Amino acid sequence: MNNHELSAIVLNLPRSPPMPLNISNHPPEQPLRRLPPPQISPAGFASFLLGISMALMFCGSVTFFIGFVLMRRRHR
Repeated sequence: MNNHELSAIVLNLPRSPPMPLNISNHPPEQPLRRLPPPQISPAGFASFLLGISMALMFCGSVTFFIGFVLMRRRHR
């Protein structure tokens, strides 16, 4: 699976309806037809990677700030 397919899957997860639960022992009457995932554009993929990198930078900055505050309190 390449990055293009992976990003298409990840971006389509919020849009896909939940799968119905079949509690009975009988198989479903109609087989579920899966639609092929729509192709993601290069701009969409770049935006996806940019969002991931921004989220990682934000988490790293918050972690650094917490560590900085804790180290500063320790040396007082």
